[in-house]
Amino acid sequence: KGMAFTFLPIALFLLAICVGVIMRTSGDIERVTTFYQEQSEQLQTEELVRMEKVMKTFTIIKTVELVLVAIGVVLLFVFWRNDLVQGVAIGLVIMGVIMYLFDYFAEARGEVYVDFLRSLSS
Repeated sequence: KGMAFTFLPIALFLLAICVGVIMRTSGDIERVTTFYQEQSEQLQTEELVRMEKVMKTFTIIKTVELVLVAIGVVLLFVFWRNDLVQGVAIGLVIMGVIMYLFDYFAEARGEVYVDFLRSLSS
């Protein structure tokens, strides 16, 4: 019953984030390609710095996602007789776990990219 109260706002929030990423991606690819081909020192001074900030952000995001899962589990046990709250709780757990997994793998890809950027200076 209550899953929509969780899924809808989180899905809209994720949609906004994804649209922003999609709109930035082609510009980012073009910028990094130019750095790589023509101004390789900017890979170190700009792109590596940007990616290190992104990697720190993953820690915060994953912590928030784990907190959502924990809140969902607590709600599930505290309000186990309330169908609406149970739906909200299950929704929080499902969305928290799914988002955590996506961000875990995105962070792993980011680490590979950061390692590549660092290897360019060697």
